Amino acid sequence: MIATFTFPADVEGYLWEPEGELLFEAARRVPKEHVVVELGSYKGRSTICLAQGHDLVIAVDHFKGEQSIEPITQHFDHITGDYRAEFERNLDKYGVRANVLVTPYDTVTAAKIWASKTVGLLFVDAAHDYESVSQDLRAWLPLMAPEGYLILDDVNTPGVGRAMKELDWETIDTTQKMAILRRKQ
Repeated sequence: MIATFTFPADVEGYLWEPEGELLFEAARRVPKEHVVVELGSYKGRSTICLAQGHDLVIAVDHFKGEQSIEPITQHFDHITGDYRAEFERNLDKYGVRANVLVTPYDTVTAAKIWASKTVGLLFVDAAHDYESVSQDLRAWLPLMAPEGYLILDDVNTPGVGRAMKELDWETIDTTQKMAILRRKQ
């Protein structure tokens, strides 16, 4: 864990600084015996924020882009490219590589082969269509600590918003496009 937060503004991504700070602070609250899991890492902007706040972030991404029927961006390289090398360079640049375990699988496969610590924070920002988000939640929520945090990005898109509404979780904070949730007690 890094003592101070530095927003990686020079890393291409769709996360704004207040959201990066929110991820950093949420990751800091996760006990050391739990891990932080990020579904969808792109070029590492959110990964860096999380890894500054916790010693072990599992970055799950196949690094091939998103083929979504509900695209959130018109940036061609995010939709179709291979950007793992740039992701790795960005981790090095911000000194967080030792805090990140790259898991280059699709999100559901990664959950099926999961054999590690309990998930204390799950950040969902992979595919944004309803079916993909629902599959991610079905696969990963059972692996979470009862007191764990779930953060959904892009809740203002139809697929993510619909999947969030179907959860029986308590919303504890929101931003313009992000929601932090916990299981209802």
